[in-house]
Amino acid sequence: MSISPIFNVDDLIPYRGTFEPPVVHAGASTVRVPNSSIPVPPRISQLVDQVEDVLEDEITCSSPGGFQHYLVKWSGCPVSDATWITAEELQRLAPELRDQYHH
Repeated sequence: MSISPIFNVDDLIPYRGTFEPPVVHAGASTVRVPNSSIPVPPRISQLVDQVEDVLEDEITCSSPGGFQHYLVKWSGCPVSDATWITAEELQRLAPELRDQYHH
């Protein structure tokens, strides 16, 4: 038996049951939701993106002109989580890395 990669929208039917999502309030205390198997993620006071290294760059051409992207490795994350960001984002997040990468 194989699974078809084609999804048929006609096979969908409306859900007629009820659903009440657990309510978790922001604050210092943890709210336990009865009969819930949904874990509550830990609170992060402030998320700060830090670029650790520039792995590669690429120029994308378009009709109005080209623009440069950088493949960056994020601090504390594996290389497999690297993402492409624009030159403006790199300049804002890590101007010293952008300058080093061009020289």
